[in-house]
Amino acid sequence: MKLFGILAVVVCSLLFVACSKSDDEDNNNNITNLSEKHKMLVNAKWRISAYTAFATLNGQDTTADLFHEKEDCEKDDIITFAADGIVVKDENRNICPNTSQLSEFTYKLLDNDTKVAIYDSNPDTLDLEATSSQLKLSKTIPNSSGIPVIYTETYNKIN
Repeated sequence: MKLFGILAVVVCSLLFVACSKSDDEDNNNNITNLSEKHKMLVNAKWRISAYTAFATLNGQDTTADLFHEKEDCEKDDIITFAADGIVVKDENRNICPNTSQLSEFTYKLLDNDTKVAIYDSNPDTLDLEATSSQLKLSKTIPNSSGIPVIYTETYNKIN
C-alpha cells in the first residue's frame, strides 16, 4: 500500500510537470506568433502622457493640448495588452469615482496593425502607432463645423 502511495505521488508529479511545460509552450507560442508591433504592445505597461487635438483651421495647422482636461484619476491609469486579445485598465492608486480597480476589455489589431479595435461599453476603432517606448491611439472626429479633428492619446511604456 505504501508503494502505491509513492507511485501515485510520482505519477501526479510527472503529470503536473508535463502540463506545466505544455502551458508554458502555449504561452511562448502565443507571443512568438505575434507581429513585431503586437509584441511591443504586450511586452509593456502603458500610462497616458499626453492628449492632443489637431486640426487645420483657415489653412493653419493647429494642435491643442487637452491633457489638462483629463481627470487626475485618469492620468495614473495603467493599460496592459495581453497576447490573447484582452486589454486591462488598472485605475492604479488614484481610482476614479464609480469605477472598479480593474476593467477588462477585448481588442483586435486590424489593417496590418495600423488600427486597434477596442470592444468595451463604447466600442471603437482607433489608429495605432507603436514603438518600443511609446503608444499613440488616435481618432478623427468632425467638429461642429464639419472640420476633421484628430484626437490623440499618447502613452509611455512604464516597465
